[in-house]
Order: sequence, then structure tokens, then C-alpha cells
Amino acid sequence: MSEGKICHYGIGHLPVERAETYCKLGKIFSVLMELSAVARDSRKKLLPLCQKYDVGAIAFSVTGRGLLTGRFEKEKETEKEKENGKEKKFEPGDIRNIDPLFHRECFQSGLRVAKKMAEVGKSYGKTQAQVAIAWVLSQSGIICALTGPSTIAHLEENVGGSGWHLSSESCEELELFFKQEDVWLEQEQRASIRKILSELLPQESSRAFADLVYVIETATLLGLTSEKEVLPTFQELWRMRKTLNEAAGPKLESIRKRLRDMIYMIHTENEELL
Repeated sequence: MSEGKICHYGIGHLPVERAETYCKLGKIFSVLMELSAVARDSRKKLLPLCQKYDVGAIAFSVTGRGLLTGRFEKEKETEKEKENGKEKKFEPGDIRNIDPLFHRECFQSGLRVAKKMAEVGKSYGKTQAQVAIAWVLSQSGIICALTGPSTIAHLEENVGGSGWHLSSESCEELELFFKQEDVWLEQEQRASIRKILSELLPQESSRAFADLVYVIETATLLGLTSEKEVLPTFQELWRMRKTLNEAAGPKLESIRKRLRDMIYMIHTENEELL
């Protein structure tokens, strides 16, 4: 920077503590964060930092990794799908096969949020994706919303998410809706974590792997464990993703037991965490 080769720089994908250190000492321009109507955690943790230190906030995945585009419709679940907690299947290799947002109660809640966005959009003549983008842009401190259109039509639709504003009444309506969703979602998430950690994993290793990814991400978001504490276990689990077979079962089960002890989900003295 002293040589003039870098005018401004930003950070992203860092723990909140490290992000704050950069905000304090690093003279950064921006913080990159995931933010959408179905992934609102950054509003609690990273946006306040940006506002405190007058740093720009750049949002990505603003349509919830496609969940808020209207592409997904809830299909009637079979009893087996209910047990698995999977409401949507993707092509092999698609990261959404293990993305907690597309599994269990997270997916159910996401579909309701998408429906709400569509309802709000009707009064503005906008699509639910455009409402989702406009909502992100309405958040204090957000200077840019990144999208990833795959077609010209998607690009044109995404552009339509800017240049207009949600009314204060619409914003208040959405906030009330989010609060109600959050109460339901947290209760269901805790129940799912308890179930996964208290029972044997599915015999199908890919399902067991997805369940453990779900536990790690969701428990971290709920504050049942810290990112620092769980990271080594996650890294060990992630290294197994390309070698999932019947032989992986004992290793996955060992990781489940370790997570159970780490998160204290079945300890009676910590029952209030649930």
C-alpha cells in the first residue's frame, strides 16, 4: 500500500474476532459477508462492526444460494424424506447436497421466507429475488450486493433488485416475520441436533456426512460450540468427503460421539442449552 500498488483492500471469511482486529488496525475498506433473508447471522455479528468502524459491508449470496429466486418449490415429503430431513436433492457434486440451508427445518423455513418475499413483491411489481436483493441493500452499512446470475435473464432480474426501496412498513412487516421464524427455527434446530447426536448415524455414509456437517454449522450458529473449538473436527470430517463408503462408517460415528461430548447435548446438567 505504501508503494501505491494497492489503493484499498478488504477482508472476508474471517472469524468475528479477527475481523474486528482488522477493522481496528488494518485500515480496511470493506468486509465481505454472507447476508440474505435466509442467512441473517451477519446482521448480529459483522454489520455492527462495519458500522462501528465506518467500514463498508459487501454482501454475497444475497438470494440465499438460489433459495429466494422462486426456483424451489416444496415437494410432498415421503415418510422416509421426513426422517432424513431432506426435502430437495441435487445433482451429484452439488454443494447443496450437504448445505444445511437445504436440509431439515432450515429448508422448510427458507421456503416460507421465499414465499413471504413473493407476497411482498406483488405490491411493488417485483419478483421475490428482487425483493430479496432490495432487502439486503436496505441494511445499514451495506454498500454492495453481489449476485451470481447464470443467464442474461437472471442478470436483468437481479439488476431490478436495485434502484428502488422497500417502504418502512414492508421492512417492519418482514422483521416481524423473521422474529417469528427465528423462534420456530431455533427450537427445531436444537431438536434436530439432539436427535443426530443421540442416535446412531444413518448407514448411508453420504447421509451421515451431511448430518454431521449440519450439526457443526448449526451448533456454531446457535452458540452451542465455538468455531475455534469445532474447527479441527470439521477439517477432519471435510477431508473424508471424497472417500465416503461403507468403511467410513466407524470414523463418522467416532466424530459424532466427539461432537456430542463437545456440544454437551446429552448431558443432563446442560439440558437448558436445548
